Amino acid sequence: MLFRSAAALSYSEAAVADRDDLPLIWIARGDVILASREGRPDGCFQKAGSLSGEWSTQWIISRVYRYYRQFSRALQHAQAALAIDAAQTSVWLQFGRCQLELGLREPALKSFQTALELHPQNREAIEAMTEASQSGFRGSLLGWLRSEEHTSELQSPCNLV
Repeated sequence: MLFRSAAALSYSEAAVADRDDLPLIWIARGDVILASREGRPDGCFQKAGSLSGEWSTQWIISRVYRYYRQFSRALQHAQAALAIDAAQTSVWLQFGRCQLELGLREPALKSFQTALELHPQNREAIEAMTEASQSGFRGSLLGWLRSEEHTSELQSPCNLV
């Protein structure tokens, strides 16, 4: 596994050196850093955001953070995406999922409701609303634990910005 992480970091460095003007290159670099646990990708994601003012950039960053179970950071980037374009159902779903993971059940229900208002037949929104409606004390306790971010985070080698 260590070899793969080293190779992935090397490839991402080469991609950044070749095309540092593409937001997705910086997002991929941040993803690799998170996967390798070699540091924090904040600089990479900031660079991606500065290269693109589109909601989708913040949404993708949010999805990356959520994948690695960094729900507070995922929530921040979902919120940034909503600030750019609040008419995106996928962003409201992401925002609600992050809220739910953090034990914020009532705000999550509101986010899923907004997603349903934007797209009434959206299966993901319907399923998310059902899941949020059924969560209770257990979800709140898990959310509190997750919001404390008990995972160790290392310093970032991504000071390329």
